[in-house]
Amino acid sequence: MGDCGSNLFTELTWEQRLAQFRLKRHAAFYDDESAVIDAEYSRLDGGKTSATGCGAGNGQDGEGDKAVNDPDLASVIWQPQPDGNTAQEPDADTVGTAVPPFDWYCEETGVYDVRFGKHFICGPLKVTYQVEINGDYYRQVKYRNFRGKDATMLIAEGDLLGSSKILMKWLANRGLHIAPGKHMELQEYLLACKPGKIADGVQVPGWEDRLGNGLIYVMPDQSIIMPVHLRAKTPLVPTFHYDDNQHPSKGDLSEWIETVARPACRTNAGILALSVGIAPVLLKFAPEEINFMIHFHGKTTKGKSTLIQIASSIWGLNHKQGSSWNGTEKGLLDKAKQYRDRLLFLDELGAGDMDPQAMSKMVYSLAGGQDRLRSTAGGKAIGGESFRTLVVSSGEFALEAGMSNGNKQPNRGTVHRCIDIEIRDAAAELLAPERGPFIDGLKQATNDAYGTAGKAFLTKLVERFPDAKSLSDHLRREMGEVLTDFGVPINDPVMKRSLERFALIVVAGELAVDFGLMPLTDSQDVRRAISTFARAWYGKVSPQAVQTRYLERIRDFILKSRVRFQDEGKSAPANRVGWYLYHNRIQKHVYAFTALGLHEAAQDRDVQAVAKALQDAQLLFQNNAGKYQARVPVPAGRYHQRVDAYTVLDDILDYTADQD
Repeated sequence: MGDCGSNLFTELTWEQRLAQFRLKRHAAFYDDESAVIDAEYSRLDGGKTSATGCGAGNGQDGEGDKAVNDPDLASVIWQPQPDGNTAQEPDADTVGTAVPPFDWYCEETGVYDVRFGKHFICGPLKVTYQVEINGDYYRQVKYRNFRGKDATMLIAEGDLLGSSKILMKWLANRGLHIAPGKHMELQEYLLACKPGKIADGVQVPGWEDRLGNGLIYVMPDQSIIMPVHLRAKTPLVPTFHYDDNQHPSKGDLSEWIETVARPACRTNAGILALSVGIAPVLLKFAPEEINFMIHFHGKTTKGKSTLIQIASSIWGLNHKQGSSWNGTEKGLLDKAKQYRDRLLFLDELGAGDMDPQAMSKMVYSLAGGQDRLRSTAGGKAIGGESFRTLVVSSGEFALEAGMSNGNKQPNRGTVHRCIDIEIRDAAAELLAPERGPFIDGLKQATNDAYGTAGKAFLTKLVERFPDAKSLSDHLRREMGEVLTDFGVPINDPVMKRSLERFALIVVAGELAVDFGLMPLTDSQDVRRAISTFARAWYGKVSPQAVQTRYLERIRDFILKSRVRFQDEGKSAPANRVGWYLYHNRIQKHVYAFTALGLHEAAQDRDVQAVAKALQDAQLLFQNNAGKYQARVPVPAGRYHQRVDAYTVLDDILDYTADQD
């Protein structure tokens, strides 16, 4: 390449870098990804700049500029040629002559030492990047293994300076064909192949958080989705490896849209499922980085599992690849970290034998996005990592019920991190004869087409929003409008956070419509469909709704079990739940519940929560500030004694829900 006529640093082409280390590039196998990325970046701005540092319009037509700006590079990278071997032999007049020869070259058949002839060293092998991971440096190596498949691995820089025999055994165990006795030459080759760029190692899939406002998403199959303008200056190398294929695909995107998304959009539940499947990639950019769970519950054969399959098909998962409730908390949290910024679904709740306390801890950790800090036997602190995951599951009963244990209920924060959505019929909008075939057809479709929509959505997302701030601003604005459209009170901060989770799902679905992945004529259809579920959920879990249920339970119990209250002046029956008496201080009749009696009347709900609901409704007498129980006189033979009891005014018999 010609001189740029500038004192500024000029980045060398790959050919020049290779020449510095007495290497020569041959064939498609040795073409480096960075050259293709640089070429794409150069074409993006019309060829005004190039990765070599010289302007394309400066009158210099060096080979370096031609190579970097050649759009055909992208068509040969990593692709075997039809004849299976496009390597060129080293120039005849450069081998074995006084002219300084290239020491090695790589072709489709392998790496050769050409210092004194042509000697085979190993199978196809190249160093692609120097990779930094938590301050340590590695070289990423691409090679062709015994099965003829291309693979990558990382070699620590320090290992390259150790025993060449140990290094050779390590590489051979990973499938690299190495010529006998060539361990020293192989080590020399690897040391010489020091790449010109240092890449950042990415240890988990999902959004890359370390690189400012750029939208960079690393897929579980290690492909990277980012804006074109970032590719040339942001080298990343995924370094994670999972045993299971977490992003399988089948069929193409158009097939998924026609056979899965289009029929699913015929029902509100189907729109909800599609939007839930998209929502995980927006968690990072929400007003708060909110993790949460969605739990579909209801009677069997109503389409709950089908909804999960619809959501999971976006990411290439099916019903056989879900994780199990029946596992340890640590195991499930480790799984959640692998599904960062994606959907993780759990099998049928109830399949595992999990006690309510363990389930509460599991839900709190999963929805909280935080692994618990633990200590090893040696006293070293481990764990505590954070992650972003949307978890979806199903079951015949609500998660809140599964976390309830007699008189001890899960705290409100835990309950609201998991949204229980009742599914009475996933195809309720269709005629009754159509529902069964509709659900069966969707089940089959999700097994025939999956794994394409998630990547397509991410690609559109990074094209639409230039940076994290623009996407965050969009979410904040749209979610605010959605919350208003829900039309329910949001004064309670806990309720507001829960409704924001519904709003995030709505915005995800609306973006999917804008990107053409959900074939609806109007993105507002998403808002209308999901609002029905949000309002139904609010009607069950809002403070007013909870208070109403508690008060109605106490009222109905009194009406049905009046004989179980001891009347004044009568002996106490063995199965009493309290007393019915006239309280002189307040000049009213009251029902004085024992603690066990109120627990029974509340149908195993938290007695303290029920007492608070009675207090808030001004139906509980208290004569000691800060205590729900009051000292009341009760008959005991010929005398009265004072006992602590939950003293409920008999006005509760006139209570109706519309009083609030």
